[in-house]
Amino acid sequence: MENFVLIAIFLASGAFAKYKGWVRDSASLRLNQFVIFICLPAIILLKIPQLTLDTNLLLPVIVPWGVLLIASLLIISVATLFNWSREVTGCLLMVTCFGNTSFFGFPMVSAFWGEEGLPYAVIYDVLGSFLSLALVGNIFLAIYSGGERFSWIAAVKRLLTFPPFIAILIAFAIGDLEYPQTLKNGLSLIGQLLIPSTMFLVGMHLSLKIEARYIKPLQIALALKLILLPLSALLLLSGLLSTDLKDSLIFQVTIFEAAMPPMVTASVMAIHARLAPQLAAACVGIGLFTSCATLPLWYWLLS
Repeated sequence: MENFVLIAIFLASGAFAKYKGWVRDSASLRLNQFVIFICLPAIILLKIPQLTLDTNLLLPVIVPWGVLLIASLLIISVATLFNWSREVTGCLLMVTCFGNTSFFGFPMVSAFWGEEGLPYAVIYDVLGSFLSLALVGNIFLAIYSGGERFSWIAAVKRLLTFPPFIAILIAFAIGDLEYPQTLKNGLSLIGQLLIPSTMFLVGMHLSLKIEARYIKPLQIALALKLILLPLSALLLLSGLLSTDLKDSLIFQVTIFEAAMPPMVTASVMAIHARLAPQLAAACVGIGLFTSCATLPLWYWLLS
């Protein structure tokens, strides 16, 4: 309970600071960079070497790509059925296919499963959510925004220079090598800033404004993201995996991460590309509050 109270305090602090005008967009960008370039690599270097390398670690890597495929097909089908504009379709692809698996996912996994579940959430986020956003997300933007053409060279370069991706490669290479105590303490201290920083940042991006014409797309996007997509992953994997693996922490955290609300970064990318900006912002804000009800239900179902 204490973890949830702290998360709520940091979240409300970010929203209040934004409302009062105490922080500018440049401050949000700097905090985002601090989280991605400093805090997240520290957590990766600290937690990933603790994992035992086996084929089970492929689960949090494969599932987000499977969810992405299912979400893409469903959104394109629904958009065709309702004759939605390219802007709305592109926006929904961005907010439905990519979950808030780090900024919101890490605090939620820590709150429900403790620090033991965090390494699996990190793998899901870096090798699943971010990797797919860097590659497929930019393809969506190129197709639906009519802006710059997608470049594989630029996408791969962005991936290879992404600090968390570099950190996860280093962490796997290190294996079970013991860090010097001073380095371990330093990484731990930096890592402790991750949850308050991410929750404050998410709070700064909250928006609940929505026009009537966007209500149906919003409802469909959140129903898919918070319920149907993780349920599809759960049902498909339940028929394929052994009982032992289905009862494991890695399975529970993987499905839980699949149930996260829309990703802040993907929403910001959609807004910058002018893909229904108000809808993109509302999906993040309303999705966050709705997930406060759905995530405990997912935890109850999985555990």
